[in-house]
Amino acid sequence: MIGAILVAVLLSVPEIAQAAVIFSQTFESFADNDTCTQLVTGQITFCRGTGTVGANTNLITVENAVPGYASTFPSGSKVMRAHVNSVDAQGDAGILIGDPDSAGYDNWIPSVAWIQIAMWVNNAGGEVTSTTARPMKLLYPCRQSYPCQTNYFLIETVRSSSYAPFCDTSLSSDTSGNMYLAIRDSSTFVGQGTISYPSSCTGVADHLGQTSLADYIKPGRWNIIRVKVDFSDSASAKLDAWIGPMGGTLTQVMSWHGGTAVEGQSFSWTVPSVAGHRAMWVPSTQPANAVTGATDYFYFDDIYIATSEADLPTYGAGEAASPARFGLFNLRR
Repeated sequence: MIGAILVAVLLSVPEIAQAAVIFSQTFESFADNDTCTQLVTGQITFCRGTGTVGANTNLITVENAVPGYASTFPSGSKVMRAHVNSVDAQGDAGILIGDPDSAGYDNWIPSVAWIQIAMWVNNAGGEVTSTTARPMKLLYPCRQSYPCQTNYFLIETVRSSSYAPFCDTSLSSDTSGNMYLAIRDSSTFVGQGTISYPSSCTGVADHLGQTSLADYIKPGRWNIIRVKVDFSDSASAKLDAWIGPMGGTLTQVMSWHGGTAVEGQSFSWTVPSVAGHRAMWVPSTQPANAVTGATDYFYFDDIYIATSEADLPTYGAGEAASPARFGLFNLRR
């Protein structure tokens, strides 16, 4: 009898298939000036940015305006503001999507996934972004509990160098918010895998940069940042990234495919197994560990994780995202 009841209970639990849109957040359901307290709901499981830590400011809020900007947002009328003033310590302000501590979230972000965010770097209306030359973690995925040292990739923003393959330093003295994208070499942390690429950049052996410098993150515009990760073949990991203005053309700025040469140099990237991730920070710490000096005003909208590029929002000139894409997310807990 007990066995029959158990079977009936098990049969009554629906199997939740992975949705095409795994996560979407447009911040429209939040009120103006909501903080971390209100943002931690559903699949946003943690938030760092509750105010003052020592002399530092780490603050996450929901806003209905960006100082100095009077046009449309990527979608609706709300955005998330991340403000860091790292006076005496590394700054940290961001939201955690998913749950790195829960085995129930294993491969929630699948081995092949598309990620897209809209990001504004502000330098107007009394908000002056003066990013340091050291990196900021922009997309920081986790396969286990923080500090996530078995993640297969990590997207950072940098300006000291574009890193390999071009090692461009033309933004190194820029403090207005222009930034390149970079990925952290997975050999930096135990268990991530192995990347091999000859780098001529002094002191940056643990980073790989944009494979095209045709575009990068720029202040005073909505930067649409699109990333595809592919860990479906453990012998050939892949990462691609695109950047462009809202309503404009996205330019591919990264193509790192294990087994495919980059700028005439052999490149290999292996990971321990075919796997995805449990969670992702957007954004995370800035600048680098034990480094101070960054004062940043970033705004985010339309954070998406999907299994298909077709399920990411697109933008016409001056238009908001297609509303048909909103409200879809995987309710897996």
